[in-house]
Amino acid sequence: VTQTLQYVGDPAAALANVWAAVAPGGALLLTVPCLQRIDPDLPDVDRWRFTPSGLEHLVRGEAAGGAFEVVGYGNLLASTAFLMGLSAQELRPTELEANYPDFPLVACASVRRAE
Repeated sequence: VTQTLQYVGDPAAALANVWAAVAPGGALLLTVPCLQRIDPDLPDVDRWRFTPSGLEHLVRGEAAGGAFEVVGYGNLLASTAFLMGLSAQELRPTELEANYPDFPLVACASVRRAE
């Protein structure tokens, strides 16, 4: 579920529904924006931004029993470049690889259901 929860009216209900569809032994991979401009094509339904802590809270509550990890990725330069509309090719790989927990651009969760 990549970059989707920001568009749903009730992210908790959506996550609970997706989690219910995960088969035993299966995994849910989830990404959400921490920082992003409002979607110009969908401004009326682009509702949410998440912190890694907020995503962890959501996962803990709606993917009960799942073993999970939540990580934020990004840094100040990558976030600024993203907001300015620059592409990854316009930055050096080392500028993108740096990861600073205080400046996440995206939050990612991996949740595994027991067999």
